[in-house]
Formats: sequence, structure tokens, C-alpha cells
Amino acid sequence: IPLVVTMLKDGPPEQLQRACSLLQTLSTQPEAQMAVAWAGAIPILVQHLNHDLGRVRVEAARALWSLAQNNMDNQTSILQQDG
Repeated sequence: IPLVVTMLKDGPPEQLQRACSLLQTLSTQPEAQMAVAWAGAIPILVQHLNHDLGRVRVEAARALWSLAQNNMDNQTSILQQDG
């Protein structure tokens, strides 16, 4: 998960889109939701909601949605990031 979060920080749009998509898939499991959040993905995903390309924004939103499902801590973290 830390490697995927590193991929979110910088790179071509295709890389950002794939990293967001992978985090969305991983975040369907409660244990992975916590690991993704602890790896620092939430602030980066919230930033990508303002990306120039719509497909990156969509995948970031999907990842955040998955992280927030049945996880009050992640919901609070997303809101604190203005997500």
C-alpha cells in the first residue's frame, strides 16, 4: 500500500488513475481501509479531486468513497481535508 500511495504523489495521469483505482479496490476490506489511511492516502486523494483530468478526479472520488464506507474515522479524516 505505501508504494501505491507513493505513486499517487506524482506522475502521469494514467499512473494517478491506476493508483486511485487500485486503492479503491483495496479499500473494500476494513483492514485495508485502515492501512490505506495510515499510509497517508486520504489527503492526496482529496487533492486529486481537483485534478485537471476528469478521469483522475473520478477515480479519486471512488477511492475516497470506498475508504469512507462503514469507517467513521476515515469519514472524519476526509471531511477534515475538505473532501
